Amino acid sequence: MKPLLVMPEDLCRRDLPLLIVLPHAGGAAYQYAPLAAALKTYCGVHCLELPGRGKRAREPFAENFAAAVTDINRQVGVFDGQPWMLLGHSLGAHLGMALLRHRRHGGQSLPSLFFASGAVAPSAYRVRNVAALSSEAFWEEVRGYGGVPEMLIQDAEYRAYFETILRQDMRLLEHAPHYTLSPEQREMDAPIPVPVVAFRGHADPACHAMSSWQNETAFPLQQRTFAGGHFYLFDDWPAVAAAVRDACVARMPG
Repeated sequence: MKPLLVMPEDLCRRDLPLLIVLPHAGGAAYQYAPLAAALKTYCGVHCLELPGRGKRAREPFAENFAAAVTDINRQVGVFDGQPWMLLGHSLGAHLGMALLRHRRHGGQSLPSLFFASGAVAPSAYRVRNVAALSSEAFWEEVRGYGGVPEMLIQDAEYRAYFETILRQDMRLLEHAPHYTLSPEQREMDAPIPVPVVAFRGHADPACHAMSSWQNETAFPLQQRTFAGGHFYLFDDWPAVAAAVRDACVARMPG
């Protein structure tokens, strides 16, 4: 993906509704700057980062999935009292759902909308243990999702650095206690009292059952399909921004 400018701080304004973004495996805040720019007159956008990447590159990785959720919740706490929405892409969608369950159990505020992008729901996700593959097999999996130019994959220094981060993020998900059981064996949590809007690229191999998100919400599920694959949103930020605005208007008319 093309390098993008770091998100300006003034794109996250306190006088506007807030969209908090949880990025994909290996993702960093700067990659979502175009979404902030496209939504700047409608809502502020703040993309969170896990330790070990982006501006937090010098911090040690989160030890496990629960620690990552706790870290995210701490960051969200900075915005307590401000109306907010949540968007999570791929790994971010799974972290986002876990965050909402964590906050509901703790009696904390919940967002007005949750945009789950590029992932099936936790109730339908099947672990494939990608993090345990050999380096060659691992990068074949990464190629299948797109998003990383081949010229970077062929760069040994970049590949070694990025592989560490990607494996760590995939390991977070694949080793999470909830996902160690098959979907048929998992105990279902009560649906969250937050409307869910499921986004996907029409050619995304990871999104075989987007309707599974209905299991996670007490509201009727909304779905939106875009042209492209797993990283559809990086190809058409204006369309994604428009879909976010449309969903918000439909939820909160006037």
